[in-house]
Amino acid sequence: MLCCCYNQEVMKLWNWDKGWECTRTFQISGESISRIYFDPKETNRFAAVAVEDDYGTAGYVTIWSLDCPEPEYYLPTRTDISVIRSLEFFTRYDRQYLVIVADEDHKAHVWDLQQRKFVFEPSSVFSHPNLLLLITPSWNWTCFWNAKDFSLYGVLDNPGGKEVVGIACLMGSKRS
Repeated sequence: MLCCCYNQEVMKLWNWDKGWECTRTFQISGESISRIYFDPKETNRFAAVAVEDDYGTAGYVTIWSLDCPEPEYYLPTRTDISVIRSLEFFTRYDRQYLVIVADEDHKAHVWDLQQRKFVFEPSSVFSHPNLLLLITPSWNWTCFWNAKDFSLYGVLDNPGGKEVVGIACLMGSKRS
């Protein structure tokens, strides 16, 4: 179990099998960690959302390995990302990505973990569970993207100009 407390400058890894022994301490150096996310494909890797003040603003993301007490790297600081709402790892064709959703603009910023750069920035993202498809809704239209290379498949107009606020997928439905 990886644990951190707000306003502490360390994260600690605790081993259940060894009677909750602390097996590693990670140095945060002056920031507070607000959230931690493990990579489901590379379970030795995790991302942490760090904040620099008591209000939870000025957030940024660090990528860590369980084998090292220091972060592997910091994602570049962006002026349009100051409060991070959520992170999510996803995989397409053996490529690992990290989706970062910013609070102030609700945009999803897709970070390529191999290339170490931002590759895609729609307003929000739905990743289809079985198809290589990303769906990004907005006020006037919904776009369909290739999840491998982020090329545009097509655009569906939203009638009446109302914002699409959610997308879900029901697999294996018997409804006709």
